[in-house]
Amino acid sequence: MAPTFICKFCEKSFVRNFCLKRHLRKVHNLNLENVSLARSNFSCPLCQEKLKKYSDFIKHSSDKHDITIKNKKIEFKNEKEFLMWKNDIEKESNTYFYKRTSSLRADYKKQFFYCNRSGFYHSTLVERKREIKKQGSRKINGFCPCSLKVYFFDDGKVKVDYCSTHVGHTVDVQHLPLTLEERQAIAIQIRNNIPYDVILANVRSSIGTKDCDRIHLLTKQDLRNIKAEFGLNDDIVFHSKDPCSVDAWVREELMSDNNCILLYKPRNKTNYKYQFSALNKEDFILGIMTTAQEKVLKTFGNNTICIDTIHGLNSFDLELLILMVLDEKRQGIPCAFLLCSRIIDETIGAFISVIKDRVGTLEPSILMTDMTDLFYKGWLDIMGCVERPLYCIWHVDRDWQENLEKIKVQEKQAEAYNKLRSLLEETNKEAFSRMLGPVVKSLCSNDETKKFGHYFNDKYGGCCKQWAYCYRKDYGININMNLGTLHRTIKQLYSKRKAVKLPDKSVHIIVQFIKENLSEYSTFLEKELVTPEVNLTSLQTSTNSIFEENVDLSTNEVKGCEEKSLSLKKITSIEPEVMKSHLLERFIKTIDKIMTKEEFKMGQQAITTLEINLKSLK
Repeated sequence: MAPTFICKFCEKSFVRNFCLKRHLRKVHNLNLENVSLARSNFSCPLCQEKLKKYSDFIKHSSDKHDITIKNKKIEFKNEKEFLMWKNDIEKESNTYFYKRTSSLRADYKKQFFYCNRSGFYHSTLVERKREIKKQGSRKINGFCPCSLKVYFFDDGKVKVDYCSTHVGHTVDVQHLPLTLEERQAIAIQIRNNIPYDVILANVRSSIGTKDCDRIHLLTKQDLRNIKAEFGLNDDIVFHSKDPCSVDAWVREELMSDNNCILLYKPRNKTNYKYQFSALNKEDFILGIMTTAQEKVLKTFGNNTICIDTIHGLNSFDLELLILMVLDEKRQGIPCAFLLCSRIIDETIGAFISVIKDRVGTLEPSILMTDMTDLFYKGWLDIMGCVERPLYCIWHVDRDWQENLEKIKVQEKQAEAYNKLRSLLEETNKEAFSRMLGPVVKSLCSNDETKKFGHYFNDKYGGCCKQWAYCYRKDYGININMNLGTLHRTIKQLYSKRKAVKLPDKSVHIIVQFIKENLSEYSTFLEKELVTPEVNLTSLQTSTNSIFEENVDLSTNEVKGCEEKSLSLKKITSIEPEVMKSHLLERFIKTIDKIMTKEEFKMGQQAITTLEINLKSLK
């Protein structure tokens, strides 16, 4: 333990003698010839008494605190045997010894290892921005005698003076560091891209089989420290400074065969292919579309396109714009990303222009956006006319819920929201028209809901065709769940729900998302572009025979269920183009209730046949 020199006037401690002398001369203005400098190498952690010698500390511990300091001498054949013993004794006693001093003699080398709890906590003079960790400092502000005095001789032998007694603290695993072997094992898992949550779960699952060790207290901060220690940080972060990091990655991508850069404008630069006259010099723009995304966009880009944004994903306030398409299974597939500091007309126009240069003109039958006209106007200016512009229901519903705060009473909030959802989900145009007026009138006439009613009427009353189900039922569009899942996935990837501090991390997360979710999809798409033709006539003929066996076509009732007959008239009389899957689900649930065990098999056949008939009518 390093010697400590204490000022007897203000009790300030110093590591060196001359520092104390300077302090006495400048602060206390003393004549050093008449002052005795008290040197204190050993401070008792129990009573804070300062002692000059180790022998004084042993005597003090015995006399004042009734503690016996235990020492023993051990010999080892070689250094390897000593290190094995040291590791074992550290594990058994929950102690960590760190090497403090070393000296070389003629025929041996002497090293001192001290308990890591021994010593003083020195706080910085600068005011802390964060609180000290909950478990506190590992230093006990005193001397712990537990130590190793090791002699390494030239003939290979090792002699150890071992003091096993701790003073001033208990042996707690939370103050121990992870061993080198433990850190190396974890580093291998991190290098193999095993998620942090999985690593933590695997470590903690072993607590029941053995006593709790330091490894069982592993945290995500420990994992991040190990990742930095072994240099396992993301490859995409080339430099520590933000502009250089993104620039380096973009330059590398532009030189590669599979260039995914659509457009790029770094901060504090203006000379680029697209002239961003409306942008500030500090604005940032980066557009990304990989080869896999390009294939998907060319395949499905003339059906349904959705343009959406995610805000506030990092401390730079960058916004993420996503262009999605719907595949044959009506699943949303992201095809291009735009990371920018501001979403304005010019950035959207440049983004759509470079997409047009890459894949050609797209003529989607449906363009889904949020409630602003920004994306729709940008698309019209670059790509041309769109058959049906629609609002994304996910954004409509979220907008309603956010503005429910205009209603102060919670019961009225729930009532108003249920009315709007009934309007939204109504599939009959005439019924919707009959419902709209009374709903708006009831909201605007009530003092508690008047403000919300005027908001709804002004924003949504004149554009019902863009958000009501009854005007989009023929398209079978249901992208709401996909958008919600996409938002949650990307936000979770953003440093595991923590704020991303640099744009290069944002770029890495987007590229990581593309690699994990779209590469396999594009490969599957190439294999499945040609769909085998299905003979619907023969299929319908074979299923109709089974259908006729189980359903009485004259009454549209399921045979064998005379007592609890279910009329299928409402289902079979609906026009084929408006046949909906929820009707089939309602039929299946009702059949489930009326079927007996003996009729179960027959009912299953009827359900299967009806499902096939419905699909063939689409």
